[in-house]
Amino acid sequence: MVGEGGEGKSSYSEFKNAYRAIKRLVESLSIEETHTLFRIMAELKGYGSLPVRYVASQFINLSYPTLSRYMEREELPTTPSRVANMQKRTILPTLRRDLATNPTLLLETLRRFADQHPERQEEIRRIIEMITNPPEEASEQKQQQT
Repeated sequence: MVGEGGEGKSSYSEFKNAYRAIKRLVESLSIEETHTLFRIMAELKGYGSLPVRYVASQFINLSYPTLSRYMEREELPTTPSRVANMQKRTILPTLRRDLATNPTLLLETLRRFADQHPERQEEIRRIIEMITNPPEEASEQKQQQT
């Protein structure tokens, strides 16, 4: 993943397939599932224990007033077009950055989402496998076993 000594540059290319799978997952979510995913992301980024401005700064394209409105007043987008816009502008770019810079946080986000939506567990299990065992490492492990 993001390695020591400048190895982090290649992390996105290593996880292209994982990001594509995450994108397919997010784009297939219902409105309710999207709200659940967003709340999990906010909680894991510190919502409820850190200042809201700091939590908002950890998202891409999300302002402090918008985060407050979403979480405190529970005014998340409810129309399909606004939910799709939220997925495209905030959720996916934030998850992509988490994949590249904080995969542990992304893995926990996915695990918690799967816990709340058991029908998505198999799809999420495959994504987690892609992240924790990228193709280069998988082929190295097979070669070492032979």
